[in-house]
Amino acid sequence: MAMSSFPENPSVLDQAERTLMGSDSAVSTSFLEAIDMVQSLIDSMSLEAHDHRNQCTLNDSHSVMQLAMYRMEEEFRNLLEQNSGSVDPEWLFDPVANPSFGSISEGNSSHFAPPSEDYGEGEEEVATSHSISNMKMHVDMLPLEIVSDLSEIASRMINSGYKTECCHAYIQVRKQTLEESLFRLGIEKFSIEDVQKLQWKSLEAEIVKWINAVKVSVGVLFPSEKKLCEQIYYSDLSSVAEWCFAELAKGSMIQLLNFAEAVAICRRSPEKLPRILDMYEELRDI
Repeated sequence: MAMSSFPENPSVLDQAERTLMGSDSAVSTSFLEAIDMVQSLIDSMSLEAHDHRNQCTLNDSHSVMQLAMYRMEEEFRNLLEQNSGSVDPEWLFDPVANPSFGSISEGNSSHFAPPSEDYGEGEEEVATSHSISNMKMHVDMLPLEIVSDLSEIASRMINSGYKTECCHAYIQVRKQTLEESLFRLGIEKFSIEDVQKLQWKSLEAEIVKWINAVKVSVGVLFPSEKKLCEQIYYSDLSSVAEWCFAELAKGSMIQLLNFAEAVAICRRSPEKLPRILDMYEELRDI
């Protein structure tokens, strides 16, 4: 930018600041345009910051941008929290109740049996490993208009140097949502000691719930979460999408694998072998 244009920059900054401070929403067109204006001003003046007046304006621009980023981060988190919810297993596999099914690559006639909480002595049969077979699908985890708003915020936060804050908010909210979905599938956090203390009837019921949860997680939840990351952090932000997905999903995957490890090191007996083989088949297919 030519030096002759710099005297106009304070008025440009003032205009942008008034828009940012007066906007009710951090995703309104005027707010986003003001963000772009301030960022453009920062980029231009950074090349000519040796001039004292330009340096002062540059510092003021960074201050305005910092306040705007705080607004955007707050809006980003609120949009996620207000629209994120754990997946209801019964809803997930009801094509009438859930019209937002994505592509199903194979096995769309499979059936999911929600885990029962009524396991007790003498109740030995629940839904088994054939409940879902070779399933691969995705669902829309958030409304598309919300995804669009989140993407607008994310791109500007990252371009303005606030990638850490943006990703932290995203991972925190979506990680909790994923863990809640696992809980609704009947998965609890067991230590190795907890698993080893379970009587076989109780352990068998937990294994059956685990098998169903692995099928749903690998076949639906993880692909859907990955797709959501790619929708929000798209194009040249693909590496950010991959990192966010890995961070939010790894805790749930470790929880599933830890249970399998705990079962594997339990005292062996002939009655346990069929269920352990069922677990092995699920892990083999991942």
